[in-house]
Amino acid sequence: MAAARLGRFAYEIRYLDAAGEWRWMRGRGQAFADESGRAAWVTGVVPEVQALKHEQLDRERRHQELEELVRVRTTGLQVALAQAEARQHEAEHANLAKSRFLPHMSHEIRTPLNGVLGLTELARRTATSPEQRRFLETRAPRPSAASLDQRRAGPVAHRGRARRAQTAVRRIRAHRVFTQPWPKVTTRQC
Repeated sequence: MAAARLGRFAYEIRYLDAAGEWRWMRGRGQAFADESGRAAWVTGVVPEVQALKHEQLDRERRHQELEELVRVRTTGLQVALAQAEARQHEAEHANLAKSRFLPHMSHEIRTPLNGVLGLTELARRTATSPEQRRFLETRAPRPSAASLDQRRAGPVAHRGRARRAQTAVRRIRAHRVFTQPWPKVTTRQC
């Protein structure tokens, strides 16, 4: 086979031995020429490399298994990263929606509430019977002199409540857990 060419050669073969088992052999040699230039003789060795070949095949198999494992884990990480990015996008979208919702709802609640309170105060002032006054005072108690002073003082008197409200909104935006109970609000404070 390899002796048809001159010079060094190497080969590896697998053969079926008399016991019916596959064996591996590796040959190395050199072909020498005669005066006419044709291969005249061959020298070399042909050792059995069964154990070495099994180790090599085991390494190759293990290498393929590891490459498959890396591929599977990389795919899993890519999927997890895509899910995390999608969740982050959803969270940012929800945060934006919340940021738009809170001021809008605050305005939507405050405006009609002020209208109801104003009309209730007007109805209380113009009530003709004591029973009507009693119903209206239950719903909207008559403001005290201190609360009238606060209303006349305008934003200065409500600065503390405004700060508390701003702090509450900041906590909501920062997703902090409230560790203190909400302050009790009565109709006298409104």
